[in-house]
Amino acid sequence: MKSAQAGKRMSDRDIIACLVERYERALVVRQRLDRNLSQLADTLGVKQPADTASADEHDGAAPASQQDDEASHHTDVSGQVIARQARRIIELEQTFAQLRGGMRQGKPHRRSVV
Repeated sequence: MKSAQAGKRMSDRDIIACLVERYERALVVRQRLDRNLSQLADTLGVKQPADTASADEHDGAAPASQQDDEASHHTDVSGQVIARQARRIIELEQTFAQLRGGMRQGKPHRRSVV
């Protein structure tokens, strides 16, 4: 259960407290990512009405098709980042569940924390 950093100086209770803190930080990061994604989707995914889109093209703005390509690229990249973070959060949730299960059974969990 103890990581290389924790060594023998931390009790199991201290390690679990650290894991809980990490889990809470991961949830905060997840919420921030969700907010950022929704803001990005609002910014990039907003469809302009046909009359304003044609006016924008005359003002030197990129054509709607090019804007859609850029928006889909940003959405793809942000989707990959969010997927990576979601996998990490799932790993943390599984580790947390295993630790709680081990505590209920009275057995310490021996998995090294990454």
